[in-house]
Amino acid sequence: MSRELNRDLFGETVSVEIPSRPMAKKNEAQMIATNEDVKLLGYQVDTMTKKIKEFESRMETLASKWDEFSSTAKLRFERIQGNFQRQTEALQNSFKDIHSKIATVASRTNERKMSEVGTQEMMERHQQVVQSFEARLQGLQKTISEQQYQILGLKAEMKDLLKELGKTK
Repeated sequence: MSRELNRDLFGETVSVEIPSRPMAKKNEAQMIATNEDVKLLGYQVDTMTKKIKEFESRMETLASKWDEFSSTAKLRFERIQGNFQRQTEALQNSFKDIHSKIATVASRTNERKMSEVGTQEMMERHQQVVQSFEARLQGLQKTISEQQYQILGLKAEMKDLLKELGKTK
């Protein structure tokens, strides 16, 4: 029984003609394989195909796990993004409220300052009026006291005149 490789195992065969030389016959003899070698080679091919199939199934499970992970990550990201947007809107609304309250407080403070300034001006004018009234009153009191002195002087003169008249009569 001659030992040759079964060419059906390897698919289409490509025939290559080897020129006849003495070395070529030696290579042909070395190329003849034993039945055990063929069985061993077949076993190795079978194990490799099984490993390839296992690898492919692992790749499929990894691909499905990757798809599941990516969809879960996408959902989480969208949820986080939605929460972030809601928080951003809440912060913006809070800032708007704070700004409006600050503006309200500032306007009330300005109104009070203006009111205080107006009150202060009224108090100053009132004080000026009171001071001018006091000055006039002092002037009038001085005039009254001068007139009282004059009246007393005139009374005294009238008494003197009446006494002299009374003496002359």
